[in-house]
Amino acid sequence: MTDVTYSLVIALEDVKKAFPGTDQRGLVMGLLARAAPKPNWDDCVVYQGQSPSGPGTMCVGMTGPAADEVQQLLVESFEQLGIRVLQVYEGGPELDTPFARAEAGRWVAAG
Repeated sequence: MTDVTYSLVIALEDVKKAFPGTDQRGLVMGLLARAAPKPNWDDCVVYQGQSPSGPGTMCVGMTGPAADEVQQLLVESFEQLGIRVLQVYEGGPELDTPFARAEAGRWVAAG
């Protein structure tokens, strides 16, 4: 069975307003740290890929087991913080920068 990839695009302007000085990796890792991965999420990878929406945006992809559930978690987390989710996709860009991988009920830094 092939792993399915999901992704979302956020507005970097909102990130800068909400969390001045926080880098993109730090933001995503912080959001992931708020929720322990479920057992069926093991080996799901969350990463940054090239944004189809161009400059001023960031694309976060997730691939592997339960990637759709991880996508939903991140969409809800970004929106709770006032960070606009501009697009949500089934599918996603190639992996550029890995952020984290779910392993044994925790997020492990990747890359």
